[in-house]
Amino acid sequence: MSPVYSEAASSTDLYRQAYETAEGYLVKAQRRIDKVFGEGYAANNPALVAAFMQVCATEMGTALSGKVMGAALREIANSLDEIAGALRDS
Repeated sequence: MSPVYSEAASSTDLYRQAYETAEGYLVKAQRRIDKVFGEGYAANNPALVAAFMQVCATEMGTALSGKVMGAALREIANSLDEIAGALRDS
């Protein structure tokens, strides 16, 4: 399932996406940690798995916030340019 990040997403959609994302992070954490440290390392080091998942969630939140804020700032800048142009023309 693809991420649901639209204003139209229901709370049920967001809830479902949250646990699907967490599950994806968990599976990736296990695979990546075992790839680096050897088979079974993740299972024996749940704190490392949790830290990996936290980094993924933080990175995603930061990236998504930056994307949303960037788009909003572009819209504000465009609106200000239009206002400035209208004031010059008046």
